Amino acid sequence: MCDANTLAGRIIYLASDEERNCVYSLSENKWTSVWKTEPNKGLREAHTLSNLQNQAQDKAPGALALVQGFRLLSLHVIASEHAT
Repeated sequence: MCDANTLAGRIIYLASDEERNCVYSLSENKWTSVWKTEPNKGLREAHTLSNLQNQAQDKAPGALALVQGFRLLSLHVIASEHAT
C-alpha cells in the first residue's frame, strides 16, 4: 500500500516563508505541500496539492503552455503585502 508521501515522490525544492511560519515543498511528481512549523521545532503537513496540471487546465482550458507540457520548476514566496 502506498501513502501520499510515496506517491508525491522525493522533494526537489523547498521555500521557507518566515512571515507565515511555514515551508512549501515541491516534489518530483509536481505535488506541492504546505508544512506548518510546530512549537517543538517540528513540521506538520497542512495541505497538499496534486495534479496541478489538470487543475490549471480546468482554470485555463486550451492554454498553449499547459497543452504543450507543464513543468513546475520552483516555488517563490510572495510577501503578504503583495498577495492581494
